[in-house]
Amino acid sequence: MTHHYYRVFDITVKSEILLPELRPGQGTPDVTIRYGNVPDSLEDATVIDEEFQVTPNRFLLDLASSDGVRYLVQDGCEIVVESSPTSHDNVLRLYLLGSCMGVLLHQRGMLPLHGSAIQTSRGAVVFTGDTGRGKSTLAAALQARGYGVLADDISVITSMDQGIPSVAPGARRLRLWADTLHQLGRDPHTLPKVKPDEEKYSLDLGREVVDSPLPLHAIYVLGTHQADEVQLEAVHGVTKLMILRLNVYRLHLSHCMGREKAIFRHGGALVNQVKVCRLLRPETGFFLDEWVDLIERDLALDPDHVYC
Repeated sequence: MTHHYYRVFDITVKSEILLPELRPGQGTPDVTIRYGNVPDSLEDATVIDEEFQVTPNRFLLDLASSDGVRYLVQDGCEIVVESSPTSHDNVLRLYLLGSCMGVLLHQRGMLPLHGSAIQTSRGAVVFTGDTGRGKSTLAAALQARGYGVLADDISVITSMDQGIPSVAPGARRLRLWADTLHQLGRDPHTLPKVKPDEEKYSLDLGREVVDSPLPLHAIYVLGTHQADEVQLEAVHGVTKLMILRLNVYRLHLSHCMGREKAIFRHGGALVNQVKVCRLLRPETGFFLDEWVDLIERDLALDPDHVYC
């Protein structure tokens, strides 16, 4: 069996599955991904849902009926994949590098946010918010203006020297809807689909990604409002902690694993060191250029100080 070595989220991965979305790595693996048999159930499951079962250290995701694949994530160091002839490679990797990777990060005691991240002159900037708010779209638009992409969909917060929070590099691709690609001047039909039945495509960033962790400068929470213009609102105090908690990747699964205290601890360490703002746009219309202009102005005017 051929093994592939990758580096993602400051973790070295040894995988039997080819993962072109990840950058090559080397050295002793922290995590192993392999094909194997996945049990029908977890005997000690504390949470049982239609598609998944959870214990504090194990996660079973059963998508056999819909996508022909099943996963077992255990102890923060292994993902077992059981596929069938009906499974699609792109879909298999979608859940492997999405929900399963997110659970593994929680098992390892890390803090994954549901967001995309870019490199700026001030450090890493993370865009988070509900699904469909435009996190990947905003990262793609800023990349078109010369900013490096650090992560898409999952942004993992780690610590650098002296406890400074940082963002670890993620997958080297952006997942974008067809209309967004058209707005950015890209032909979606030249790109692979994320899922066969959706008009969402995977844009390979190749060497155009950031390879090293960067200190975290700011988090922008994307949302909408009733006004007619884009708007930036600073967030302070305990509201920052609440917003960070709500935007943890796969928050409901982290609760199932008993990770509430760890998330609160991580969030508390962030709030006094990182700027948090709401980035709002009108509910209807396409305001991507206005959003990007506003972010660039904010970064240019931003004072160098600790955000309380």
